[in-house]
Order: sequence, then C-alpha cells, then structure tokens
Amino acid sequence: MTIVYRRPAVVAVAAGLLLGAAASACSDQDEPRGATVDPTPTELADLPLDTVGYVLDVETLGVGPRAMIREPVPVGRVETARLVICDTGQQVRVELVAEVVEAAADGSSQTVRLTIDGAEADDPEVERGLIDAVGASAEIVRDGAGAVVGERIDLPDELGLRARTVGELALRAPFFALGPWPDNELSAGARWRTVFGLVGVDRSDPDRTVEADLVTLTPNGRASDYELRLAGSPDAVITGTTGRLLPSRQIMTIDGLDVRVESPPAG
Repeated sequence: MTIVYRRPAVVAVAAGLLLGAAASACSDQDEPRGATVDPTPTELADLPLDTVGYVLDVETLGVGPRAMIREPVPVGRVETARLVICDTGQQVRVELVAEVVEAAADGSSQTVRLTIDGAEADDPEVERGLIDAVGASAEIVRDGAGAVVGERIDLPDELGLRARTVGELALRAPFFALGPWPDNELSAGARWRTVFGLVGVDRSDPDRTVEADLVTLTPNGRASDYELRLAGSPDAVITGTTGRLLPSRQIMTIDGLDVRVESPPAG
C-alpha cells in the first residue's frame, strides 16, 4: 500500500463539526476574540503529519440569536456523505463514511477517519478505474477549534493517475472547507478572517487567507441551522447544522473542479 502524505487542506471553516448550543441573547460584554495558534498534534504522535499554524481575527459577532458552534463532536460519531465532482459535463460520485475515532480528553485535538464506501462515474472507463479506490481511507487531525492541522491519506498502489486524483480529492473535500471557529457565540452577520501558514516546512509556500461570513443562523430546537460563505482559497458556500460532523451541503471549486458534498441528516 502506498502512503501518500499531503499538507493539510488549510483553507476554510467548519460546517456541522461542533456540538450545537441553544441560541442565546446578545451580551454587551461578549467581544470578538481572535486567536494565534501554532499547534502540534500529540494524540497521534506516530503519524508523520505536517502541522499548520493560523491567525484568527474576528471582525464582528453579528446581530440576533446566537449559538456556540465551537464544541467537539464526540468519539464514535459516524456520518455518511456523497461527494460529486463535475468536470467538463461529466460527474464522478463517491460515497464516504466519516467517523470520529479519537479525541484528547481536554478537547485539544480530534481524529476523524474518512473511508471511501463506493464510487461511480458517468464515464465507464473512469468508473472501472475507481474500483480499487473503494476502501481507501484518510485520517484527519483537527484542533479544538475545528481547524485541520494534519492529515494522512492511504491509497492502494494499483490506482491509476485519474483514480488516484479522485481518491485524494474525495478524502480531502469534506474537510477542505474546514478551519477554526471563533471562540464566541455567533449570530447571523458574523465575520472573521483566518490566515493559515505551514509550520516547520518549506516557508516558500505562501500563507493563505480565508474570509468567512455567517449569512444565516436559525435556531432549530437544541441545534441551529446556518449558512456560511467563504471568500479566499477556496470560495465556498456551506450549509449545516450545529452538532453534526459533516456539512449538510458544501459547494466549492478545488483545482478548477466543481465539487459538492452532501450529507443529509439521518432519518
């Protein structure tokens, strides 16, 4: 088996990652809190993971009902998703299973395992090439704010170039638009900016900046539904529900490909 190590997809903000909190009234004392983080994951020290530092700057908390989105999803949570990749009118569809497999007791880190559970394509040749990708997996390490700080992708040797590209993209895309949530209760209209930079590797790679706008936040029982728009690398639209591991819907462009992730609630 070939182990492919990639620097993490460090370009976005979490959708459906964190345990929901009931919306609360605005507090005049609640000021936007930024953060500077230079994390080194320790819970899986045997994995040769790159680490990512970031600076989070909250510009505004928004107005209206609030929810605390920054809470870890518990170990054992399993959710499924379908990823659709569109290229020149052709589609590739990949079924994924995501599971939280490990977490630090203090909430400082968390590991999610993604597994390809099925794949199909409009092009029969592409579909045949994807057969060996089924069962491939990745381990994604996130910090306590939900930011991806490391990843490991395992792909079989026999994959062709096209299937390998699809496999890597499929195993990265659900968390490609992940990043730190502010340590605040947020309302619709909240805005924050995150600058990501790799730690301990070639600093010739430029830092990346992502600006996030919380477009809507709607209380839904104990959870809240939200829509998030990202401007940066990549641009993306994400809808989700607090307390879920995966976004309900995530639309973005990665390396010139239109990529959609859909994970409807169970039941």
